[in-house]
Order: sequence, then structure tokens, then C-alpha cells
Amino acid sequence: MNLNQEELKELASQLSHPKGDNGLIVADKMHETNQNMTVTCYEILEPKRNDALLEIGHGSGKHLSELIKIYNITTYQGIEISKSMHELAKESNAKEINEGKARFELYDGKIIPVSNNNFDKVVTVNTIYFWEKPIELLNEIYRVLKPGGQCAIGYVNADTMKNLPFTAHGFTLYPEQKIKRLCDDSHFESYRINTYNEKVKSNAGEEIDRKFHVLILSK
Repeated sequence: MNLNQEELKELASQLSHPKGDNGLIVADKMHETNQNMTVTCYEILEPKRNDALLEIGHGSGKHLSELIKIYNITTYQGIEISKSMHELAKESNAKEINEGKARFELYDGKIIPVSNNNFDKVVTVNTIYFWEKPIELLNEIYRVLKPGGQCAIGYVNADTMKNLPFTAHGFTLYPEQKIKRLCDDSHFESYRINTYNEKVKSNAGEEIDRKFHVLILSK
């Protein structure tokens, strides 16, 4: 599928902040392409039954009900900048909300709206490209993690991303050295990077071999 520049800009905008009918279409595609990365982040974190878990940029939230069952999660909070995704996630997880296992909030992409030392685990997938102030947001994650807590950040390899035409519009790419500098400039003192390979259909409709990383940070 060949997209013109205006269509690529629209796709990039929807990937960073889904909205309207097009946002719902993109959300379904993101759910498919992000699923393996999200599951991998959860597998790394291994949330326990009583762990409080925060997900930043949960998108449609259609992955959540199955992961709640697998890990017997009882305390999940999702935060989003997109009102469309916020509403869709609440609709997709009405049962979990009614059971008191999940809650969803909108936020401004800068300040996490919770108190200090609140979560055991934090996860976010394919959001780091859109962080306006990445060091400040990493420090926010540090602030809301409990001592000994962990964060898993999933993101696609920079060399893979730069070959996707829509990433020229508003994406910040993160090669390994840039990630390391970001971590070194944050409050986190302990981190590691795991690397994985998968085959996915891109948001532009092409099947690609995709390398992705998970940055694991410990407080």
C-alpha cells in the first residue's frame, strides 16, 4: 500500500494520538502489531497477584483482559493522552472495571497523575517516540514506582523504524546509544536492554521483519 505524504502525516498523527473514526481503525492495527511486544513486556515483568501495575499509553486496551487472567492481576491502572483510546479501553474492559481490577485515566503526557511510590510494575509499548520530554517522563516513572519496582519499555529498533515512511513525521527514534544516554541522565541507576525479532504487518500495510527492544529499568 503506497501512501502519499499527506496520508503518511495523517497515519503518523493517528499513531501518536488516535482520534475519530480513523483513530479507531488505527487502534485495531496497533493492537495487532503491538500484541507480541506487549506480551513480551509482561513476561519480563512477571506481575504477581498483588502487584500494582501501571500501563502508559494502553491504546484500545483489548490485550488487557487476557493478561489479567494469565497473571491474576487485581490492580491495574492505564493512562492515555487519547480520549478516543481512553473511551475504547473502558468499553473493552467494562467487566474488569466493574470487578475493581482495572481503572483508566486521561493524562497530559507529562505528569503521571498518581502519588509517589505507587506501582510495583510499569509497562509502555511504542510510546517513547512521542514523549516530548523523555528524561522528565522517565523520572516520573521513577517517582511512581515503589522501591524495587521495575519498568519495561518496548520500542522498535531505530534502523527498522527509519525505513518506515511515516516515521519521518513526528517520531523520535532511539538507537542504543541514545537510549543509554537517556537512562544515564534519568534517576534510574539500573537498566538493561533485551532484543527480539518478529515478523509483522506494518501500519502502512507492508509485511516486515521487525527487530524490537525492551528496556528494563529498576528502581
